[in-house]
Amino acid sequence: MRDNINIALRAICYLLIQVLLLNHIQLFGWCGIYFYVLFILSLRNDIKPSALLLIAAAYGATLDVFSGVYGIHTAATVFVAYLRPMVMKLFVTQEQMEKGDPSLKEYGAAYYYYALTLIVVHHLTLYLLESLTFVNFGFTMLKALSSIGITALIMVLIEKIKKSWRKQ
Repeated sequence: MRDNINIALRAICYLLIQVLLLNHIQLFGWCGIYFYVLFILSLRNDIKPSALLLIAAAYGATLDVFSGVYGIHTAATVFVAYLRPMVMKLFVTQEQMEKGDPSLKEYGAAYYYYALTLIVVHHLTLYLLESLTFVNFGFTMLKALSSIGITALIMVLIEKIKKSWRKQ
């Protein structure tokens, strides 16, 4: 029960930060910061795939409503949730998965490979759906790659902050 409350609070915090702050920041006028995907990446390992997909759909739809772009965040988030178990098996050992939830503390460097892979998938899906054309493919890739870099940097900072809090 306590875990579920923590997950719900974390989801609300990530959504509020994304909707109230990050949706209004466009670096260089075109580079978005999509930090909310880290919530899906950090969910417990023991969540059933169907529940994970439903959580991702509800989470993405909520973000779509507040962002004014219907369906794009939902599609990208559900796609990440669908691929998450497969990507986790690629980079994380069964022993690491049994230790605990996805984090740098539990997975070590494998966490970065796992998270970065899914961030890349999310952002490419998001930007390709947003453009719906290959006319400006180079610019779309530039937007996606810069957004991937910023989201990855935020992920590293969050993990470092979590690590320093645990020491105290």
